[in-house]
Amino acid sequence: MSTSALRIRIFGSLELTKEGKHLFTPSSPTARSLLAYLVLRHDQPIPRDRLTGIFWPERTDARARRALSQALWQIRSALGSAADRLAAERDAVTFVFRPGDWLDVEEFESKTQEAGSKEQGTGGRRWTGDSCLLLLDSCIQLYRADFLQECYDDWALLERERLRELYLSALEQLITLSKQQGNYKQALAYAQRLAAADPLREAAHRELMRLYHLLDRPQAALEQFAALRDLLARELDIPPTPATLALYREIAAALEEAGPSHLPVALPPPPLLRDLAHLPFVGRTSERAALLDGLQTTIQGRGGLALIEGDAGVGKTRLVSEVIADAQWRGFQVGLGKADPLTASAPYQLLHNALSPLLTPLRVAQLAELVDPLWLSAAAPLLPPIAAHARHLAVLAPLDSREEQRRLQEGLAQCLIGLASATPLLLCLPTREPRVPHTHLPHRRGARDGRRLGGARIARPRPSARAAALTAL
Repeated sequence: MSTSALRIRIFGSLELTKEGKHLFTPSSPTARSLLAYLVLRHDQPIPRDRLTGIFWPERTDARARRALSQALWQIRSALGSAADRLAAERDAVTFVFRPGDWLDVEEFESKTQEAGSKEQGTGGRRWTGDSCLLLLDSCIQLYRADFLQECYDDWALLERERLRELYLSALEQLITLSKQQGNYKQALAYAQRLAAADPLREAAHRELMRLYHLLDRPQAALEQFAALRDLLARELDIPPTPATLALYREIAAALEEAGPSHLPVALPPPPLLRDLAHLPFVGRTSERAALLDGLQTTIQGRGGLALIEGDAGVGKTRLVSEVIADAQWRGFQVGLGKADPLTASAPYQLLHNALSPLLTPLRVAQLAELVDPLWLSAAAPLLPPIAAHARHLAVLAPLDSREEQRRLQEGLAQCLIGLASATPLLLCLPTREPRVPHTHLPHRRGARDGRRLGGARIARPRPSARAAALTAL
């Protein structure tokens, strides 16, 4: 980097340094705002008429132009040795960047875009959680405070809100990535930063409560709820949402059960059957732990298959519901295959029902970069969103029925791998059969190993997959 290069920060307040020394900024708030506006749009000639309309809209043209000239003079005087960067022509003004110049906002946006492309698997690259986490963490370190926080000009307010949303989104992604890696303490630190940046974002407080509970700090979770409740009452005069209240009650109930009660507690009346879903999840601890272990190994690139079997009413559906919630909390995309209990399912119907809702236009565009057009075309008859949103699908040659079947299975397998390379994938496929039919779940190699825990059969397919499947029997 050249020793004469400029380093400019706009997050927080406007700061310019050259050769390690701080440059002065104009004393006038309007001139400082104008300088920040020009720096943010460096190397772009900005018409003088646009500048006068933005900064002096209430003045006549003549008076606004004089005010602009005065502000430009103040900027030149403050910049000193860097005054030559301000190129003021008759009709336009430009702030000139030279090789080696650096702007914090520019680097922040560049890194968030790069992290987004890595997370989504675009550009032909596979999803890499570590690289995304490192990039996003460096992004939030650049965000030392809100953009130009002391300026309340309309243009700055709009830019501030746009960049703030990018910052909050980066924190949410960091929380998800940290949870996927099992680094819950780091996820807690990011969640604390998110709640501090957006105190009225109730979902951030719920995330903190869950992480505190997971880290065996239930009292801190209850204190977080109390702080949120008081904040909402003070700022908005509203109570927490039912979702937050339900989470609070579940954590409080678990804390009550952890220690012996010194007073007798009356038994509540039995709830109606339709109200059972809100009750805390009890029992099936070892099965749930085994399935969570499967989710964690899936994140690490070793997918699996869990068969959950048992008599009616033993809790299979509730166990699967809890695992689905666990997976979603860890950032999985979840596909739910729905079967009609009164009719026989067509071949691959469960996969069709589970995968089609996941194939948004964006996901199909990502698949098109990761999966060969031949396999996309092979899977398209079963997955209509691919045919609807993918471009340049290959024309398939007719084959006999057996080869057609193999091609379809390979196409499905490739699409599953592509989906899982962008974001970890959990498929939930209910069935009444005593085993998962070969035609319902494509696989390219047999299970490497397996174990039975309670009513759950855990099998490990090839280690490069980041997809897991559940099926309830």
